[in-house]
Amino acid sequence: MKPIDLSLGNLFRAARAAPEAPGLPDADRLARRIADRWVAEGAAQVEAFLWVHLGRHFARGLATALVVVSVLAWVTWVPVPALAEPEVELAGELLALLPLP
Repeated sequence: MKPIDLSLGNLFRAARAAPEAPGLPDADRLARRIADRWVAEGAAQVEAFLWVHLGRHFARGLATALVVVSVLAWVTWVPVPALAEPEVELAGELLALLPLP
């Protein structure tokens, strides 16, 4: 016998003696696994999108509130009028309250 025939005979014998290999997965089970994986990945993406969306709206709202408060403070600000003449008596009383060294 040739070595190739001997090798082929061994392979055929091993193939007959080996247990049957599991078949391809059922098409429905495969489709269900793929759909479940897709839904799980989609849920994580939706959650991340939700946080990004809420964070963006929160930042915009905070910036808008800051601008509105700044404009209102600028518009309603009334400077203190400078005194025409200093109140000498009040200054004397305040100086009298200070402890002397």
